[in-house]
Amino acid sequence: MRSTGGVLLISALISLISCQSKEYVLPARTPLLVVNGILQADQPARIYVGRSWSPTESVPVPHFVSNATVILRSEGRIIDTLRHENSGIYIGRTGRNLIAGSLYSLQVSAPNYNVASSNSVRIPNPFPLNKVVLDKNTPVLGLNGTNADPVLVQTTLGSVRVLDEYYGISIRPMYQKYRLGTAVTIAGLANQNFDNECFVNSNLPRDPQSASPYQSAFFFKTNCFTNQQGERISLVAETKGGVILDNGTFQQATADRFEITLINSTRDYPLNRQSLQGPEGLESAFIEPRLTYSNINNGFGIVSGFNSQTLVVINR
Repeated sequence: MRSTGGVLLISALISLISCQSKEYVLPARTPLLVVNGILQADQPARIYVGRSWSPTESVPVPHFVSNATVILRSEGRIIDTLRHENSGIYIGRTGRNLIAGSLYSLQVSAPNYNVASSNSVRIPNPFPLNKVVLDKNTPVLGLNGTNADPVLVQTTLGSVRVLDEYYGISIRPMYQKYRLGTAVTIAGLANQNFDNECFVNSNLPRDPQSASPYQSAFFFKTNCFTNQQGERISLVAETKGGVILDNGTFQQATADRFEITLINSTRDYPLNRQSLQGPEGLESAFIEPRLTYSNINNGFGIVSGFNSQTLVVINR
């Protein structure tokens, strides 16, 4: 008769050995420059320069770089040297506005850092807008149900399309000078080819030192449209929500207008935001690691081209 005691003892020893921990010392990483910025049509360049640090390090103070040399090139020719404004923000000279359709790149150097450079980025043409319509006849459901009085915001596209770009839409329901605490969600698209690979739910970029709230936005890949002419992007915007007045009191209000920002973006910003998204909490332990999208050589970050406009649609 076979004894099970020995088998159990061996199994217990194997389990004990397999659970023993080993201490690993991660080698120190040489810090690299972090370059982030949006090259916006009809505006001077505005770039943030920071530095990286290892996971085992404390957050450096300051974590921005204030003594960098930031050179802007167009079609390979130097056209500007950005000046440091504050807290790692570098801006181009007044009147040196960037031009839609032009190709730009950045080179950033600083003492004790390797030189970083961006891939060339072409600033897109304006968003191909045909019209924006508030559709109050089609029943829709917002995140907060029908009590928030949601409406359908239909953005109809024109005929111009460039592949590998993204159309961004941000809707801000407003009451007087206040932004309503309401939700904006995607309602669906006339184009049946759209799926989760075709749009990114993200925030619009803002200065790292800004105290203003983030603006949520949806970015849609141009390749996913079939003909584009007459195709629509449909979002649901809630019209009823809360606002905090200047005196600090909370009040329920109804939006009197919508401020709608339309963006034509190169792929860099949406792909960077998409690469940062993923499950949170315990679920994040069961996903494969992935690289954060970057178009900075010898560094980290992204430089993306934007062409944006803001419309005001009255809520009647």
